[in-house]
Amino acid sequence: MTLIVLVLAVLTALQLIRIFELSSKARKRAEYEISDKDNNNQGWLMLIFGIGLMLAFFWMLANWGKLMLPKSASEHGNDIDNLFKISMYVIIAMFLVVQPILFYFAWKYRGASNRKATYYEHNNRLEFVWTIVPAIILAVLIIYGMTTWSKTMNPNNEQQPMVIELYAQQFKWTARYAGADNKLGFANVRLIKDANVLGVDTLDALAADDKVATEIHLPVGRPVLFKFRSQDVIHSAYMPHFRA
Repeated sequence: MTLIVLVLAVLTALQLIRIFELSSKARKRAEYEISDKDNNNQGWLMLIFGIGLMLAFFWMLANWGKLMLPKSASEHGNDIDNLFKISMYVIIAMFLVVQPILFYFAWKYRGASNRKATYYEHNNRLEFVWTIVPAIILAVLIIYGMTTWSKTMNPNNEQQPMVIELYAQQFKWTARYAGADNKLGFANVRLIKDANVLGVDTLDALAADDKVATEIHLPVGRPVLFKFRSQDVIHSAYMPHFRA
């Protein structure tokens, strides 16, 4: 149904363009000649669209802003959340400054037959400001991001991580915990047969103490190493509480 609507919308747009071309010929006006009326229409449409965009932004923020990531359950989740918040504050601040100006200027300085654009070659001070300021902001975000990434990927905890294999069957997930030796037995998709849905090599001594489960249970304060394996395609490998 959606595809049919899209096709009809495209065909309608093409017909409207054709009607515009024919009406231009009927008025004995060049096909691509732009009149003051056209410029006024486009200018007002840009202004209306800009106002609608800003209203939609605040409406979505008010209604869906609370539907962000759930409360962090990992040690580094707060650091990642702070990085995300700071990045979004910068982006939203620039959005609220630049977009209204963009749409206002498109309306205020729309084309007119009695108006000539001012030739403004360059301004060294202005170019210096809009080059240096974004560079400083980006440098701060990049350094902060690299620091957060380093803390996340290189934790101070030197304890041996608990090894868990996550096996994907499209949207179905199965967990295999390493036993007391913290080593998983060999597994291969070619070994899948009957009840051996994970393809674990039953002759491998390391697989003797592996535990298979349909839920993930993690110890508090201990690092965990997840090993992903898939029978076909990995879908929704997403752990929002751990920002992973």
